[in-house]
Amino acid sequence: STLDPTRLNAQQVLDMATRDGAAALGYPGPDLPNGLGALAPGALADLIALDLTHPNLQPAHDPASLVVYAASGHEVRLTMVHGRILWQDGRFLSLDWEGLLGEMAGVRRWLREKLGG
Repeated sequence: STLDPTRLNAQQVLDMATRDGAAALGYPGPDLPNGLGALAPGALADLIALDLTHPNLQPAHDPASLVVYAASGHEVRLTMVHGRILWQDGRFLSLDWEGLLGEMAGVRRWLREKLGG
């Protein structure tokens, strides 16, 4: 609203994109059991792991700054939702990627037929 990028630091921006976004959607806060922001036994784990060896993440001195200002998404090595690893090291573990691509090809054909192209 101020057009001043220095009004918020990287941690504030990261919190807005994660904790505050979840709170806006009605997810429980970190003070509740299984709440957002807790990495603890019994808590739901929604997280990503980044490969910090990528050149754009060097020097790795402030994790929040790396995520907000330097990471592009190519550095993600693992995605976990509710404690279940969904994606790791370039492949989906719980999704039939080839099957999905086949279904989407069918959707494309159907759309072309419906749109006359």
